[in-house]
Amino acid sequence: MVGVIILAAGASRRMGSPKLLLEHQGTSLLALAVRKARQLALGYEPDVVVVVGRYADLYTPVATKAGARVVVNAAWNTGLASSLQAGVQALDKDVSAALLMLADQPFVPVAHLKRLCETFYKCNASLIFSEYHDTLGAPAVIGASHFQAVTTLQNDKGAKALITSDTIIKRVALKQAADIDTPADAHLLDSAYD
Repeated sequence: MVGVIILAAGASRRMGSPKLLLEHQGTSLLALAVRKARQLALGYEPDVVVVVGRYADLYTPVATKAGARVVVNAAWNTGLASSLQAGVQALDKDVSAALLMLADQPFVPVAHLKRLCETFYKCNASLIFSEYHDTLGAPAVIGASHFQAVTTLQNDKGAKALITSDTIIKRVALKQAADIDTPADAHLLDSAYD
């Protein structure tokens, strides 16, 4: 089974306010991310873990109401790695991989998330990345064989840091991967594209 980790621990410095409470499609960005994880239709109910940090008091009730388990990363200000570690450690022990989602990517369709998971099941790759703007990134699937290596990551190192010369990876093309980071980005939430 694939579990889901939704990262929501950052300080929203560029936005200047807790950005995951911004709304798109009639709900907050955080609740939307949880809803998409719940819509994967993989034949089982995925374990969905939301990692919160700076705005834990604001995000926890939103994520819980949306149907996710919440993990507080007290070391959120040390960077992405600590949040990824908190998420992996919180997942059910029987998962074979983790679908890593960023709650500030509201335009990623459920169909793409499902393709990432299906690619993991169909091939022998242990890392599946979204490919956009000539780069690899989240959302991504991390096979359980990498969970131990996740514990060694530091600062802002993420899933790409797990790639070694003998790692088999797969890429899944993603058309819309815009992050909502700044007030200017927030205007995209009023657009119809999704």
